[in-house]
Amino acid sequence: GSWTKRHLLGLQDLSREEIVTILDQAAAFKARHSAGQAKLEELSGVVVANLFFEPSTRTKTSFSLAAKRLSADTVDFSASGSSLSKGETFIDTALTIQAMGVDMMVVRHRTPGAPHLLARHLDCSVLNAGDGTHEHPTQGLLDIFTIRERLSDLQGRTVTLVGDIMHSRVARSNIWGLMKLGARVIVCGPATLIPPQIEKLGVEVRHSLDDVLEESDVINLLRVQFERQRGAFFPSIPEYAHLFGMNRDRIQRAKDDVLVLAPGPINRGVEITPDVADGHHSQILNQVTDVLAVDGRIETIGSVATTADETIDASGLLVCPGLIDCHVSFREPGFEEDETINSGAAAALAGGFTTVACLPDTHPVVDTRAAAEFVVRQGERAGACRVLPLGAATKEHKGEELAEMGQLVDGGAVGFSDGKRAISNAEIMRRALQYTSMWNRAILHHPQNPELVADGVMHEGFQSTVLGMRGMPAAAEEIVVRRDIALAETTSGRVHLMCISSHRSVEEIRQARQRGIDVSADVTPHHLLLTDERLHTFDTNFKVDPPLRTEEHRDALISGLKDGTISIISADHQPAAEEKKAREIDIAPFGITSLETLIPLCIEALILPGHLDWLQLLKTLTVGPAELLNLPYGTLKQGAPADITIIDPHERWTINKDEFRSQGRNTPFHGRAATGRVKFTIVDGEIRYRQTGA
Repeated sequence: GSWTKRHLLGLQDLSREEIVTILDQAAAFKARHSAGQAKLEELSGVVVANLFFEPSTRTKTSFSLAAKRLSADTVDFSASGSSLSKGETFIDTALTIQAMGVDMMVVRHRTPGAPHLLARHLDCSVLNAGDGTHEHPTQGLLDIFTIRERLSDLQGRTVTLVGDIMHSRVARSNIWGLMKLGARVIVCGPATLIPPQIEKLGVEVRHSLDDVLEESDVINLLRVQFERQRGAFFPSIPEYAHLFGMNRDRIQRAKDDVLVLAPGPINRGVEITPDVADGHHSQILNQVTDVLAVDGRIETIGSVATTADETIDASGLLVCPGLIDCHVSFREPGFEEDETINSGAAAALAGGFTTVACLPDTHPVVDTRAAAEFVVRQGERAGACRVLPLGAATKEHKGEELAEMGQLVDGGAVGFSDGKRAISNAEIMRRALQYTSMWNRAILHHPQNPELVADGVMHEGFQSTVLGMRGMPAAAEEIVVRRDIALAETTSGRVHLMCISSHRSVEEIRQARQRGIDVSADVTPHHLLLTDERLHTFDTNFKVDPPLRTEEHRDALISGLKDGTISIISADHQPAAEEKKAREIDIAPFGITSLETLIPLCIEALILPGHLDWLQLLKTLTVGPAELLNLPYGTLKQGAPADITIIDPHERWTINKDEFRSQGRNTPFHGRAATGRVKFTIVDGEIRYRQTGA
């Protein structure tokens, strides 16, 4: 067709016809992929090398995935540890790589023009994946592709690029591409971040976002990349957000059908507030346009042109894989006054969970095959979410002898745990880690030294001194965390530390993971929101195990989630009959009924403050627990079980314990104003929960 070039170095040198050719080809690829062709053959036999002299996880991963989906062979190179550090030149390094049989080289470099330099010396094709502050043509093409899909034609449309135009290679590629397709381009930002004489390119310059809201069809928010700025180009982050951040007020004054784009990763609360980033105008999280489920499996992702039994209008909602909780307590058999598998599974559905793993802390303990099969059968009878058993690690949870783990696996156990009882005997724990490695199953352990927390009620510290209550020191957790990490390293077993609460625990786990030890951890929403000061009311609903700790510990837990040290969030659902929680605080049981409140609490603790974005949060609720328990769920990829959760991230409501599906009413969040609500929960392609009422 119109494409005759060997390299893709920038959009400045491309004609309108060449850009349209690329976009049309991309649309054709997407259509074929959506129609079921998971892998295309266009690049079969081609070797693609990713040569990145600038750190980039997202761009590098995108190129690797694209090449593999087109059947190319891929090779990744980074500047770290390369011959460049030993004195070899940039060109010689590239020539050496080309000599290995490379047909196409994807280059990212800090210096403008670096890919152009290679193109003059190499025989293979060169693709520019970003050169300094010059151009990023593939990101520009992706932005234009997204706009064209929504608006069909860019001729006469107004696209406003907002932010750091001076240092943005994405902005330059957007300007060239958009203008060649007939769009009117406005650049908007602080005068200090607008390059001199940029009007000569044909763009309009504005310094007020409010002035362009009503005329913009598309608003593309460029990330404020502090690492590329050599000086203080604006007084402060709050100042920038005030003048140029897209917030709720501005989106309401913009066109009703305005598209909001951002090249990512976004700085929530700077260029854009979380409610706008996750709203229906945003194309940032538009990774799932339509999902078609056929016979309980994901059939199609993309534009669906078929007749379904039921269609859900998910405009403005988040469509994500069904949530998974790696440890809940459903109490049956033995403690049905607290919860049954039937009521617990109903609560899980209302919370957006399609799969839960039940702790074996029942009576009798789930330490035999028959006991595991009972949990499976009761879950199937409930007909709600999937209910999977965790087998006991030791017989009767006594910590003295290993349970019959092989029989438990045959009975359906997806992991092993002694629930809220720590395995204090290090030799037993070592044997458990060794033994479970035969099935690649994890030990889910409650890390706590029982002697140090005996008769404890709350975190040991200033508040326990003031209240005169026996404390549970953070050291009780930290000692066992260190021990379990050492045992996991010795045995090469898999240990998962439940409900981490101490800042030193987070640091120990971080260092262990960096050393390659197979250790993971989860945290609860209530430990992310609350501190030990709440015990001043003597409300037993704040009594949890491990206890709520201080602000220092809470901040460390959030930090651990942000950097991936903590990979899972668990509700740690611990229902208790009302009469049990109504007793004196020192004898009332620990725990919170928490499945139905997890999403709004995570939004309050993590999304609204900007600690995590939605993709990061959902990963801790889907991919993390699925990988821990070796489950085929937690994904929307084609062919996967059709487990889907649909969330309204903005709905405001009030938590009411009397409306819980769970039998447990023990929550400290009754009457709390909440943001975000599960609207639908779909299991195996069947809608099993539909939110109704106020």
